[in-house]
Amino acid sequence: MTTTTPIRMTIDLTDADLDLDPEAMEELTSHVVEEMIELVDNARLMRESDRPEHGKPALAGFILGVLQAEVNLQNAKAVLDFLGERFYGKTLILNPG
Repeated sequence: MTTTTPIRMTIDLTDADLDLDPEAMEELTSHVVEEMIELVDNARLMRESDRPEHGKPALAGFILGVLQAEVNLQNAKAVLDFLGERFYGKTLILNPG
């Protein structure tokens, strides 16, 4: 049996043109994390301390609209399907790391 190391993925919802105020964006991102937790090894809101150099500034320690998930090869398609269904027709930015 081979095991694969999960890939850390950053999912940015801010370019999805959702027209949400900061509080609503935070709530949406939290709900996405809660829903994704069954599909991934780990999911959480992205913290300021996780922000890459020259990244977006954070509010209250979290970067609004951005989450991180640890995705393994076996569940990658399920995660992409979930995001596609949830944000159909919207632009999401997915980055490793």
